[in-house]
Amino acid sequence: ASKLRLWNEGFRTIEDIHALFQKTDKRPSSQLEATYYQKLTDLFLVSENFLFHAYAFKAYYLLSVEKNKSLTPEQAKRMASCVLLSAMSIPLQSSKAGTTYSSRDSQKQKNRRMAQLLGFDINPKRKSILQDLLDQDILDVVEDDVRELYMLLEMTFAPLELVKKVQPIFERLRAKSDLSNYVDALEKLLITRTISQLGQIFYSFRLDTLEQLLKPLNKPFLQLENIIVKAVKTRQVDVHSVSIDHMNSCMHFGEDFMEEQRTRRLLTDMSRGLNTVCEHICTDEAQALTEQRKVRAQTVLKYINQTHQEVLRRKEIIDKRKDELMALRQIRRAEQERRVKDLERSKKEAERARVEKQRKDRERAALEELEEEKRQFEIKQKLLQEGIDVSSNNVASMTLEEQEKLIAETRKKTIQESIDTEKKIQASAKRLDTLVRALREREIPKLKELIKEKRKQDEVDHKKAWEAHLAKSKVEHEEGKKAKEEYSRMQESRGEFEEILLAQWRKVYDEERSQRWEECDRRLKYAKLDRARKLRQSKEKEIARRRDEEARIEREKRRIAEEEERKRREAEEEERASQQAPPPAAPRGDGPPASGGRYVPPMRDERGGERRFPGGGDD
Repeated sequence: ASKLRLWNEGFRTIEDIHALFQKTDKRPSSQLEATYYQKLTDLFLVSENFLFHAYAFKAYYLLSVEKNKSLTPEQAKRMASCVLLSAMSIPLQSSKAGTTYSSRDSQKQKNRRMAQLLGFDINPKRKSILQDLLDQDILDVVEDDVRELYMLLEMTFAPLELVKKVQPIFERLRAKSDLSNYVDALEKLLITRTISQLGQIFYSFRLDTLEQLLKPLNKPFLQLENIIVKAVKTRQVDVHSVSIDHMNSCMHFGEDFMEEQRTRRLLTDMSRGLNTVCEHICTDEAQALTEQRKVRAQTVLKYINQTHQEVLRRKEIIDKRKDELMALRQIRRAEQERRVKDLERSKKEAERARVEKQRKDRERAALEELEEEKRQFEIKQKLLQEGIDVSSNNVASMTLEEQEKLIAETRKKTIQESIDTEKKIQASAKRLDTLVRALREREIPKLKELIKEKRKQDEVDHKKAWEAHLAKSKVEHEEGKKAKEEYSRMQESRGEFEEILLAQWRKVYDEERSQRWEECDRRLKYAKLDRARKLRQSKEKEIARRRDEEARIEREKRRIAEEEERKRREAEEEERASQQAPPPAAPRGDGPPASGGRYVPPMRDERGGERRFPGGGDD
């Protein structure tokens, strides 16, 4: 599916592959696992799911470093750089309570389910994967640009200079094909970091200054504004609230959260300053504290080897107990599987015997039932010939006299029932006709009255509905006039905003139009070159075909000439041979041939001459 770029089909097969892995006890080969995680990285990169893309790339990187002996240090460095960039490309998670990577519980459940299927952490987060990578000292392996980018985006607080420092790194990353896939996501991270850091030190910020600050990214400000709005909406910006005021051309940050952060920072700075002052004033206490620290350090160094040995012994004991517990579990599992197999075998044998017994009972019962049905059928056929209904009579046990008596009674009863039925039908029809006629005569006046009342009620309802519609229309008209008066004072600002917006759109449109014209011209040139190449190829093929045809005709002519020459030479040789042959012998009247009555083959005479028949004539 990945080779054919059927990404949806590949995504649907993840659960099937997980089910296959669960059904087998044998772990798949390292090469197969590496290929699986490599395809997962491509799939999640196409779907822009950087969370699981980073986890899949991490698994692929660890397998390659551990199992792939032919991996060069340069390849390992490039893979480590891709892993770190993919982890940094994951959208931020807000530090405020109640916010997670997915704002909806259903999305959280989907993430957990997908992580379980892929064998990742049960609660995947950006912070956890970055911490795992740092614990593995990945910063010592990655390229210098990637390390510097990580320090700027994750460890540096410089909102006014962050974009200028990071943009050259982005340009160098774009020149590398495998690292350029993360530049767009990292630009969004850079914008989000910049807004978060600005919100921690400013109450408000002018939009033109912000535009100049983000100008090195070479993006339209409308696109930057959309990125900021989406980041605030998904709680990626660690600010209480952000609002863009186009009327005053500035951006406002939440004041309550601003005061909380500022108070926290001031208290921290004050605490550090007071500690420094106390160290300078109270030198005796500081020296005592220093001595205590030295004593504690010496104590730790004294007992560190003993503690380490105790930890190792405890670890050995735990590992031994784990192995024993694992062996015991395997024995119990094997015993349980054996019992289950024995129980299933006994159940299958009992079921097989029960089914066989039921089959034999069914065959015996079916045979007896067929014999009984045959006997009853013969008796019923005899009675049906006499016109007797045998469905309600037990004729199987009757004698011949009882059967004849039953026939006579049945005939008499049938005649009487037909007469009574005819009389009842005639009486019911007469009574029904009278009743229907009376009902129709009575309901005509009632129907006329109902129609008159319905007409009056409809007129009243129509008048009420029309009056209500008029009143509603008047109220809506008045409200519309008020709204128009309120909106009229915004027209001037609206016009300015529209002019700015249309100018930006027109600029983007002109650029795209020029690019498309250039693309069209390039395609036309390529098409002309392609047509000329095809025409030249067709002409060359036609010339080659004509040459082949002329060569074939020439060969045919030579063959015909050679054939005619051969026939001419053969004719000349035959003529020369006939001229050199002796004259034929004269016949001897009507008598027998010169052979004296013996048989002479047609190909040779007695003298061994040329072809002759027994009569001496030529063929």
